Amino acid sequence: MARGIGIKGGACWLFVLAIVASQNLAVAQPRSLHPHVTVDTYMFLSRAGVRLVQDPVSRTLFYADTEGNVFQLRPTPTGGLPEEVPVAGVAQHGIDYLQGLAFADSTLILVGIRRFPYEGVGRVAKGRLKADGSRQWSTLLETAPYANSNTAFDHAFNGVCVSPDQDSVYIASGSRTDHGEVQDAGGRFPNLRETALTARIFRLPLAAENLFLPNNDEAVRQSGLLFCEGVRNTFDMAFNSEGRLFGAENAGNRSDPEELNWLRPGRHYGFPWLIGGNETPQQFPDYNPDADPLLSAGYRTEGFRTDPAYPPRPAIPFASAIVNTGPDAWFVIDPATRQAVPSSEITSFTPHASPLGLVFDTDSSLADFTGSGFVLGYTNGRGLDLSSIRLQYNPTVDNYRMQVNRVAEGFNLPVDAALVGTTLYVLERGRQAISRVRFRRRVYPQADLSLAMTVQQRTPAVGEEVQFTVTVENQGPADAQSVVVDNRLPAGLVFSRSADFRQIPGSIQDTVQSLAAHTIRSLSYWARVARPGQYRNAAQILKAAVTDPDSEPDTGTADGEDDNATVDFRTYPDNGALYASDNPVAQPLPAVLPNQPLPDPARPDLSVHMALDKQVLERNQVLQVKMTIRNDGGAGAEAVQVRCQLPANVQFIPTPGWMLAGTELISDPVSLAPGQSLGRTVPLRAVAPGLLVIKATLTGPADADSTPNNGYENGEDDEAHVAGRVLP
Repeated sequence: MARGIGIKGGACWLFVLAIVASQNLAVAQPRSLHPHVTVDTYMFLSRAGVRLVQDPVSRTLFYADTEGNVFQLRPTPTGGLPEEVPVAGVAQHGIDYLQGLAFADSTLILVGIRRFPYEGVGRVAKGRLKADGSRQWSTLLETAPYANSNTAFDHAFNGVCVSPDQDSVYIASGSRTDHGEVQDAGGRFPNLRETALTARIFRLPLAAENLFLPNNDEAVRQSGLLFCEGVRNTFDMAFNSEGRLFGAENAGNRSDPEELNWLRPGRHYGFPWLIGGNETPQQFPDYNPDADPLLSAGYRTEGFRTDPAYPPRPAIPFASAIVNTGPDAWFVIDPATRQAVPSSEITSFTPHASPLGLVFDTDSSLADFTGSGFVLGYTNGRGLDLSSIRLQYNPTVDNYRMQVNRVAEGFNLPVDAALVGTTLYVLERGRQAISRVRFRRRVYPQADLSLAMTVQQRTPAVGEEVQFTVTVENQGPADAQSVVVDNRLPAGLVFSRSADFRQIPGSIQDTVQSLAAHTIRSLSYWARVARPGQYRNAAQILKAAVTDPDSEPDTGTADGEDDNATVDFRTYPDNGALYASDNPVAQPLPAVLPNQPLPDPARPDLSVHMALDKQVLERNQVLQVKMTIRNDGGAGAEAVQVRCQLPANVQFIPTPGWMLAGTELISDPVSLAPGQSLGRTVPLRAVAPGLLVIKATLTGPADADSTPNNGYENGEDDEAHVAGRVLP
């Protein structure tokens, strides 16, 4: 359907070299424009990518190209640069022109079209992560076929954004025209401009399957899936920290500003009658493209002409784009002089920059850009750079204004970005590379947070509903805000109800908005035990608007920190398999440091350990006693024997390598090199009821820390005891 990437329809904006020459610096490598920001090249890729996202489960980056290939950048065992691991292709998801990529928890969302010679079918696919690491693919949405224009303006299905509660996905379908002109594909679609499926944003329930949108305006409006309309090409959407959705809008061949919109349900953003705050002149009967001051000679194509049949403007209000008050990305073309001049009322960016890669610091973790948004400029002019966006809400007009500051420059066709902590990864299509923009971390007040967890019933019956309580404690010194508690329920434990927790894909969560120092908050929920088994249910603090002196949020539930807690229980009367909470972000623990003295190079260090295969047995039942001898010294040991003292209620079963002498068992002598261990097993038969205690000691050469053959009761490591019981 689209011949080039849907950002600018593949057009090359030659004229913009003259717009802002001072901002179009030729830099071989990206460079920072801010004293506290560093920029470098992270890695090169095998393909020209179109999307870059982070998987919230594996914490790895994924990228995709327009041909439908999706790759995971998986860490290597050596700790070097990640390797590209193929995840999916057209055969799996059915999208042969891919422009959208996002994650909803562990589910991968892909957006694009299936191409036919003169039509395309919009498609949204879901790849659910399975236990073996593969993905189960299904169709979330497919549209009826709709007409290509067979021009660079076939923007297709491209933008995608998942709601903060991860129950909806927003899909942007770009226009098939530049500015609402007739695009009939060489006469195949007479008088056709836009369709019912283009220049719109749809909101889809993420849990749905096989949704269908017909190419019919009335049916689309009745579907309940239309979110807003009048958007030319919202290639990027993102939520800010307040949960409000914004979209970066690309304008057309004419030098109209490019928009940042606060996207709200039911709104119309003006396309094709209004672009970047400018009225499209072709809607007026006296339009003369040769006299259009915003149209350079190279773009006076067949699309710009007198058009008496241009559709009339609908009698509805248009939502305004966000005003940019500068000091960057605020140049407009003065109609009188045809020169670029700054304007503090531009809506919203310098023409032809192609704003892409929209992200927000939703965690307020950046020191110099707390809560800001960021946007890339894809093409020349103001483009090939990274800018910050500071939004300020104006209740008088119920909209935002913004300040824009350039942060870095010199990227080569930067097409997408992913903000991971305090690092912004920038996908450069021109270099087939990922650049890394690193910011300073914001220093928060400290509050020592910890979790505890209890279960009301530790031996519930299958089918019983059980209450769990998670206690969040703030030991100060500062108050804590926005503490998010996350609990991934084990398989077999089904969430029932709660006044505190809400269910999201893969887990349940609750946010404690404020927790004063030296206070405790208890959060409860009920869950039904659906299977017999043993359960380990674990929760952790996912994020908090404070720093913790002794733990870090979202590092898993098995790192020993006090911001996670686990409770165990089992079903009664029968229990089965072990079910534990998933721990996908488990942090690798450091190796245990040895605390023993260095071995004496001149002497062996012998020890013996014992274990029983059962501790309770019936009369005449056979008991297996396993003994392990180890030499942790620096010298070898010769003629080492194990001596065992047997109780009266067991009987030795003759076994090679052992000899019975009265009530003592003596093993054949063995030799042990430094660091070597050997195992020996003895079978005994229970002959009388009562307690049984088996003792062992070693004989052999002089030892570094114990005396050989000096009895069974000296507390040295060359002695061992085990106990069991024979039933009457």
